[in-house]
Parts: sequence; C-alpha cells; structure tokens
Amino acid sequence: MPPALAVYGVLAVLLHDSVAVLPSLTLTSGSRMQLAMFVPVVILVALGHCLDGRLPAPEASGVRPVLRLDALLVVTVILAAAMVGMGIGTVLESDAALVLGRNTAFLTGILLCGRAVFGTVAVLLPVLWIASVMLFGFRTWTDPHFWAVLPEPPGEPHAMILAVTALLCGLLVHLFRIRRAL
Repeated sequence: MPPALAVYGVLAVLLHDSVAVLPSLTLTSGSRMQLAMFVPVVILVALGHCLDGRLPAPEASGVRPVLRLDALLVVTVILAAAMVGMGIGTVLESDAALVLGRNTAFLTGILLCGRAVFGTVAVLLPVLWIASVMLFGFRTWTDPHFWAVLPEPPGEPHAMILAVTALLCGLLVHLFRIRRAL
C-alpha cells in the first residue's frame, strides 16, 4: 500500500487543478471534469488487490479476525489518503485535492459493496461510477447532480454524508457477508 499512496500523492500534485472536457450524454459540448477525480483509482486497485490476495481455508479456520483486520486496513488507507489529499490541497490551495479523501472513501464503499456480488472484478465498479459521472452527472458545466458526489466542492454536506454512508455500507457488507472461494 505505501507505493500506491506515493503514486496517489504524486498524481494528486500533478493533476490537482487540471481540467479536461470529456464527452457527456446530457450536455451538448461535454463536461468539464477535474482529472483529480481519477486519482483514487490507484488506491482502489491496490486495495482490491490486497483484499483479494487471501487464503480461504486458513482464514476460515484461523483464530485471527481476518475480516476485521481487512476492515482496519481499509479505514487506515482511507485516512492516509484523506491526509495526503488535505495536505496537498492546503499547500497548493486546491479544492480538487481537498476532496480526494472524500472521493476515495465514497469509491471504496462502492468497491466493498460490489465485492460481495461480483468478487474480484468489483474493482471496475468505481471506474464505472466515474464514467457515469462523466456521461450523466452534470446539469450544466459547473452544476453536478447530487448523486454524482465526486465533482462536488469541499463544503457540500450531502457529498460527505453520501461518502460516509457508502463507506460504512461497504465495511458492513465486507464484515458480514459470507465469504466464498475465489
């Protein structure tokens, strides 16, 4: 995870205020997306790889609480990502970097919920969410729909509530689902 956090930090510095006009199905001229919205994918792929690298038989028969340790890993990584984003956002005065922790928490919740249904391919769900925001998430160039979460500025309470709710749901699904063999 440390190399993933390092890459996350480098990408956050490089892309913090970069904007790209990407295709949209709801706007005639596309949508302006902060490229920093793609930065959490690095953490999500590394986290998915860590959570999927398991040994089902020893974990099922062992005395260590593997699911709780995995949940602790998820929370630690989210907190580290939030601190990196807040540090970069404060130093560079970048709103896009300030919301990286919130966006990472939201997308991690989607990943964890999806793992219960789709298994290892659930790492694609956050990428699909980002693509959905790009294609359908904006009413105007600067006005995202409430469900989009990712493009919302740092002070939006509903975005934080949705991010925390998604993460908590993901952690609960992770902790209480029946583990199946990969």
